[in-house]
Amino acid sequence: MITFSSLNVHGNGFGDAFFAKHGVPAYHFIAQWNHWWQPASVRDAVAAVDEALDNSGRPPVMTYGSSMGGYGAAMHARDLGARYVLMLAPQWSANPATPPHEARWSAEARQIDFIHDDMASRICGDARKYIVFDPAGPDARHVDLFATIPNTTLLRCIDGGHVIAHTLQQAGLLTDLVFSAMDGSLDVARWRALWSGNRRRAGRFWYELGHRAARHRRPALSLHCLERAAELRPSEVTFQLDYAYALLKRRAVDRAVEVFRKATELAPNHPAPWRGLSIAARVQRDFRQAIRAAEQGLELRRNSADLRRVLVQALIEAGEAGRAVDVILPAIQVEPGNAENRRLLDRARETLQISIERAIA
Repeated sequence: MITFSSLNVHGNGFGDAFFAKHGVPAYHFIAQWNHWWQPASVRDAVAAVDEALDNSGRPPVMTYGSSMGGYGAAMHARDLGARYVLMLAPQWSANPATPPHEARWSAEARQIDFIHDDMASRICGDARKYIVFDPAGPDARHVDLFATIPNTTLLRCIDGGHVIAHTLQQAGLLTDLVFSAMDGSLDVARWRALWSGNRRRAGRFWYELGHRAARHRRPALSLHCLERAAELRPSEVTFQLDYAYALLKRRAVDRAVEVFRKATELAPNHPAPWRGLSIAARVQRDFRQAIRAAEQGLELRRNSADLRRVLVQALIEAGEAGRAVDVILPAIQVEPGNAENRRLLDRARETLQISIERAIA
């Protein structure tokens, strides 16, 4: 087994604990930054592993990775003599300048010199290639290009999402997937039945389905799905936050406050739950709680103009317009062209002026 690490994972090999547990010999390529396997040092490392495989009698090889790692598994399969390639939500290219003109990682792409990015000429046509992906998401554009390559099998998992390894793991399908790919026995019909029968066990499936329902303007279904995701994965802060925001949109304010508060307990040192709690408490008209929560969030991320705006809104609603002016001014200095900052400053000053006039009268 030869794996390639995913985006933002720089400390451990992809699936290293899994393969160690199951006694599967593995080499792990670990990117030190999000370079999509472009540096010349990567090719040197691939050559070194290929030599080691020669010295060990050239055992059967499968390359494996997810997202950026799936790209690496495809790009270097030929050089490693891979018999099988297992890719989870891979990219054909992360370069926005080439098809399918991917923009999700444009910030990372600006740091990369794409000198080794011609997938069409680099991918191994002889290897058996398995691609697991969500056809309802943006990864499908990449898979359409992979599908033109011989010996490519597509395993569709609708609402599996981009981090589809998590979804498969939660559904209890990842182990079966990996070992079936390793022996070349992955079957599309069997996989379709497995996914259909087990996907509801995965909190991330419900999470992705909830967001798809929201995009299709089905808020009641979206709320139901996000609630189910939060129930299945009670320690997933992101699931709790998105469920709470969905509750807020449906005007279930008291319940939203409860869920946001739970999220602050799960991640007390992250500002996002405090931000949500402040907004929900403000809608609930508990302005003291709204201010405390916004202050806590801002304390955790002092340079956040967004959190300053959340605090300012709570202060204005609480009648503390003078303090609101003091809080928003640093945000205006950092973002002088931000219209929302100016709007809040004008609102705070107007509220303060009204308060002064009332006091004089």
